[in-house]
Amino acid sequence: INRMAANLARLEAARRDFVARISHDLRTPLTAIKGSVINLQDIAPEELQPSLTTMDEQSDRLIRLVDDLLTLSRLQRGQLRLRLANTDLCAVARSAASLAGDKAERMGVRLSAELPAMAPMVPGDSDRLQQVVLNLLDNALRATPPGGSVEVEVGAGTEEITLTVRDDGRGPTPDEEAHAFEPYFRGPGGGAGLGLSISRDIVLAHGGRIWLRARPEGGAEAGFSLPLVGQAD
Repeated sequence: INRMAANLARLEAARRDFVARISHDLRTPLTAIKGSVINLQDIAPEELQPSLTTMDEQSDRLIRLVDDLLTLSRLQRGQLRLRLANTDLCAVARSAASLAGDKAERMGVRLSAELPAMAPMVPGDSDRLQQVVLNLLDNALRATPPGGSVEVEVGAGTEEITLTVRDDGRGPTPDEEAHAFEPYFRGPGGGAGLGLSISRDIVLAHGGRIWLRARPEGGAEAGFSLPLVGQAD
């Protein structure tokens, strides 16, 4: 049993190393392709612009996937370093909601944010926390039908601050709730199955907790809480 456990550990380490290496190797040619497409968009005739737009969007999609694989690999190997500073979670939520606004409009979903005028600062890496919020918003938008709504809310208690994303889609099944944060698990209409896993590891690295659950009235609630104690200087 000990030998089997050791072999499995070596195989897992080799798998993570392979994912990290191949992701790193893919990043450079994809960036070059993206740059070439942008240059072509500046000079190509009008009839080619729709095809170039599609190429641009798909290259962005591939770059995001590679970046997610690299981030997940670094998190799993403990190599992702957080740049902690006193962070305004309301500002992080506001920025993420603004970035997701265009997608919500294209999908016909109303996106709103209920944010307090003032909230306590939390020690955190604002860029990584925004990545978490964007992942939660992306899942909520994909789960919400046209005409539905997604709401972001921030609330603070005495020991922790909480960010919650609610939607009025179909809501997760018990199986999806149980496995949502596992790497490569894909719900209906999901992406590569990396976003929530990365979000979980980022939140855990901040000493927080994260969840996804069905709402009794329908839809889903996803969110995370971060401790207010031990604020950064």
